[in-house]
Amino acid sequence: MISKKKLNFIDLFCGAGGLSLPFKLRSHKLILALDNDKTCISTLKHNFKYDKTKFINENIKNFLNKKNYFRNINLDLLMGGPPCQGFSTANRQNIINDPRNELYKYFIKFAQYSKPKFILIENVIGIKLKANDIRAKLNEIGYIADYRVLQASDFGIPQNRKRVFFFAIKKKVKKKYC
Repeated sequence: MISKKKLNFIDLFCGAGGLSLPFKLRSHKLILALDNDKTCISTLKHNFKYDKTKFINENIKNFLNKKNYFRNINLDLLMGGPPCQGFSTANRQNIINDPRNELYKYFIKFAQYSKPKFILIENVIGIKLKANDIRAKLNEIGYIADYRVLQASDFGIPQNRKRVFFFAIKKKVKKKYC
């Protein structure tokens, strides 16, 4: 049976809200959206204008210094799509040492501080190079994680585009449902 419970969720590296929108359409509650790009935050504010969401235009590294934010947070789901440019196969420059390739570590640090029940990370197929590290780091902070490569066209999206989705569940939560 599918739960009718509405989830509180945070979207990191939220962009214009492509990952958040389906959750909003299902009446889940976006409590924080964070992105370093001012234009993306402006777009998201417009699309979520009637919500009581905190829209933050800030670098995730700086935001993590605000430890008070994480004290009384009730978070069901942490989601996001860390920057993918360095992992993209479409990137002709093939930037192996792109500093954005390390931003997933800050996503995991955010998870460690906020302690969500569930985690969803979306990215381009090139992030599979970091899959073992992502799964190991999530395990270290108390999650069971795995990933799948999904083809967008298999879900009714008119694009021939593969994406990697990591899903993690807090070990204590898993015991509750198993």
